[in-house]
Amino acid sequence: MLEKTNLDKCKEVARLFLHCGLKVVNKEFNIISHPFLTYPYIPHENKIINILESKENYNIMIKHFEDIIDKVDDFETFTVFITKPYLLFFLKHTKDYLSIKDFGETLITSWISDENSNNNVNVSRKELLSYFKEVPKEYLMDKEELEVYSNLSDVVEVYRGVTNYNKDNIKVLSWTLDLEKAEWFSHRFGDVGYVYKGKINKKDILTYCNRRKEKEIILDYNKLYDIEELE
Repeated sequence: MLEKTNLDKCKEVARLFLHCGLKVVNKEFNIISHPFLTYPYIPHENKIINILESKENYNIMIKHFEDIIDKVDDFETFTVFITKPYLLFFLKHTKDYLSIKDFGETLITSWISDENSNNNVNVSRKELLSYFKEVPKEYLMDKEELEVYSNLSDVVEVYRGVTNYNKDNIKVLSWTLDLEKAEWFSHRFGDVGYVYKGKINKKDILTYCNRRKEKEIILDYNKLYDIEELE
């Protein structure tokens, strides 16, 4: 990574993402999949237009976001208007143009934004593990999180709640310090749930994150041990 973010290169990547095309996910509710939009509506000349209605409207959308990209003056701005499912993918493609600070801060923002970070289809678990290992912890945690991390014992008990759907997702990055939160995750869809307890050495914890109030521990899943299912 660079000492200073190359914003021009990042804008080039953003333009490529803009032109990648879109997919209609739910026609009834007008939900689409695109790096810049979740719904097919944008403001134009004091009204809202639907970009699915015509090629002209689609081209207006392209011009609208090209203008936005041109005006970006710091990398953090991209995290505001790129849709959540695409943030980690965008980070993957801009990684080589970022300062370590921008990379770290965007990594944790993207992780939090993604509903299923451990199983992102575009960024593998192995890649994510390597990303977190590259970043100094001060770029991943705020002051309160750093304080919690610094007070952890050398060996930490962590928990993970899973349902039938993801019951095999044990060796993953995301665990929690909070047993009750793990139990909540195990039943959050009204499904049969399972809670696991494991141990991790503090030196193998990559970061602590509580911005979703989950007391989340992001760790090197290869270093987990004494994993057991709780009754």
